[in-house]
Amino acid sequence: MPAISVYVTNDDWNFLCQLAAENHSLPMAFTEQLVASKLRDIRDEIRYTEETQQELDTLAEFMEKSVEEAFS
Repeated sequence: MPAISVYVTNDDWNFLCQLAAENHSLPMAFTEQLVASKLRDIRDEIRYTEETQQELDTLAEFMEKSVEEAFS
């Protein structure tokens, strides 16, 4: 797995350390899990949005054909 460097402000780092402590985890391990989890959430949301858009496109095509047939 590639390593990445990310800059966070001191306030953000302190917040991450606080969250990690509350979850009985080391700050870096907690941060890695948090980032991975958020990326999965974003990827899942994009996938859902794309699937919904495909369904809407199919429905629009069906409706367009129905309107064309009604006017024929």
